[in-house]
Amino acid sequence: VLTGGMDNPVDVAFLPNGERILSCTFFQHPGNGKRDGLIHAVYGGVYGKDHAPVYEHPWTSPHLMEPMTHLGPAAPCGLHRYESDQFGKDYENNLFCCQFNMRKVSRHVLVPSGSTYTTKDSDFVVSDQHDFHPTDVIEDADGSLLIMDTGGWYKLCCPSSQLVKPDVKGAVYRVKKLEAHKTRSQPKKPPLSPLYSIALNRDAAGLAPALAALRDDDLHIRRLAAEAIGRIGDPKAIPAILAALADEKNDLTLDHALTYALIEIGNPAETAKGLSHKSPRVRRAVLTALNQMPGGNLEATAVLAELDSKDAAFRETAWWVAGKHPEWGQKLAKHFENQLDRTADLTATHRDELASRLAKFADKNQATLIMLGDVLKNSKKPSTTLTVLKAMRLSGVKAFPKEWESGICKLITLDDVEMSRAALAVIRAVPMDKDQFRDVQFFAFDSIKDPFAGDPKKHRRFFLEIDAAAPSGFTEFDKDRCQRQIGTIRSKLPDERTLAIEAFIRGAWASDGLMELTKVLKELSPVDLPKIVPIFAKSRDEKVGLALVSALSDPKLLPSIRTETIKPILDKYPKPVRDAADKLYAKIAESRKNDIAKLERLVKELPTGDIRRGQAVFNGAKAQCAACHKIGYVGGLVGPDLTRVGGIRTERDLLESIVFPSASFVRSYEPVRVVTADGRTLSGILKKDAPDEIVLTIAADKEERIARADVESISPSSVSVMPDGFDRQVTPQELADLVAFLKACR
Repeated sequence: VLTGGMDNPVDVAFLPNGERILSCTFFQHPGNGKRDGLIHAVYGGVYGKDHAPVYEHPWTSPHLMEPMTHLGPAAPCGLHRYESDQFGKDYENNLFCCQFNMRKVSRHVLVPSGSTYTTKDSDFVVSDQHDFHPTDVIEDADGSLLIMDTGGWYKLCCPSSQLVKPDVKGAVYRVKKLEAHKTRSQPKKPPLSPLYSIALNRDAAGLAPALAALRDDDLHIRRLAAEAIGRIGDPKAIPAILAALADEKNDLTLDHALTYALIEIGNPAETAKGLSHKSPRVRRAVLTALNQMPGGNLEATAVLAELDSKDAAFRETAWWVAGKHPEWGQKLAKHFENQLDRTADLTATHRDELASRLAKFADKNQATLIMLGDVLKNSKKPSTTLTVLKAMRLSGVKAFPKEWESGICKLITLDDVEMSRAALAVIRAVPMDKDQFRDVQFFAFDSIKDPFAGDPKKHRRFFLEIDAAAPSGFTEFDKDRCQRQIGTIRSKLPDERTLAIEAFIRGAWASDGLMELTKVLKELSPVDLPKIVPIFAKSRDEKVGLALVSALSDPKLLPSIRTETIKPILDKYPKPVRDAADKLYAKIAESRKNDIAKLERLVKELPTGDIRRGQAVFNGAKAQCAACHKIGYVGGLVGPDLTRVGGIRTERDLLESIVFPSASFVRSYEPVRVVTADGRTLSGILKKDAPDEIVLTIAADKEERIARADVESISPSSVSVMPDGFDRQVTPQELADLVAFLKACR
């Protein structure tokens, strides 16, 4: 019937007419308060979320099918269509959905809308008890509803306290209407639509009535007719499908059904006749169908002709289809070049759109890759140069192309800060080898006419950015160099500190440099410490290991480190270091024994919070919450979306997740531990898990691309990307304000 990338299609309810409604979690990556919901399971539909498993199925547009009803982070589970007459006629065929996280059962009245449905939503049963978790709803023989409550024992993926979790047992509740009828009338079961019978039986004799139904005024009936025609598979129906696609009244769901019918019929020759149709709606569907059906033999010229279509939806579809054919890159290169030549006339949104399209082809087609290098080298227009640089940065090219070198090098200059930073951002995203980077350094030094003139702060920032873009192991940190640059990681300017830490991470460290580095570990914030400690992973020097253990044993650092993170590093050092490390692990374990007491103390002593001040804390540079988390349309995508977090977590749970982020993990944000063939150990969240590479998000501002061949092992990690010790980074009042703000996010 359908496919999807959602985490869990949990329950299904069948309508009297045979239609299907699903409750499901994570039909999209969390964002803007959206995550879970109800889906009208339309035949042939491909639903969220957008990741690799859904790409092998035929799509009927550049977008996944939309859910019928958005529920946010509700964790919907049990779903039931009410059949009885005991609640009254208004309840006939209503849907009841258990929302595990929201502690309620919701009521959804189906309303026909075009060829699908919308719903009128309301709460039916709501509890203010935090351990009430409705999991299923069932209609009993007398027309009452039975609600199954799991209770509070379930911990896995449950957004509540993991440190203090009472074993609250579940229950079964019965909901019935006062003064209900003593007898229940048998629900009427209307026969299935004849179109369903035709579709299910693939009845060729039903083609004529299905074709007639394709002209019905009711779009719902038209969709059912399209499904029947597609299953019958007779090419004689294609002209009627093309005519139906031209109707401006069609909605997206009906367009899907008609396009999917063309794909199911699978006759390229007849379908291709629609490429000359006057309606862009028809040509758009035909392009899609030919591209998705086996043997479609779609020609590049048919797609290239529509890349600049005045119809926005058609233009988007043409680019989507083109993106699936990297072999067309040579033919597209000239088109791209012409577009780049007029970037000054484009809006910022259109320039971003162009950069994104270029990026998709640069990684797959040599012609586009070379064209980008040529344009960058010869461009005199800032808008064109910045568009090309963005395309390069987004391309995902794994080795820096020689064709890009000269264009990039000429931009690494102190004279134009914006261009220089954009060029260096490309190098950080598409790493150069050491010989290539030496040329960058040469051009950088050459751009400074008099190193003793001008603004020394500007010079320092310039070279910090260059060091932060260096290939791994390029910059050698001995004691002297470490002493010269170590002051920068104490900088009060967050962006300078970030650049300095990035340079340290990429550097090659001598033992005396590492010894110097251990002296400043206790000065690092809980955010920066986890980034610096992995630098010690490649050393085997006993003195370095002992100095590291001694530094980490400082009582000030113990709340910010975890045994699971540092043990893989210290295990590679000689035995005296491992023996000393055992004592460190014992100290960490001892400090963890007080976690519950610490949480209880914070709950008791925390002052009253202010929502507006809490919003400032969330968005401020000190806490850096917005760097990883999104609320509404603002924020990062590293951590869970918090737009509606206040509806599913108590103040205590929010406080626990802030102070002890590794106590529990939100679904789809579970950390993993990756060990590489060269001995590196990386922890983070899997952003991409593909046959050729994985992409690991290890911090708000950092991703690691690792070739699959270089991965020795991947295993679940018990350590959150969010660092421990947040409560030491802010004042008690700021912590209280932040909790108040998050609780207000509903």
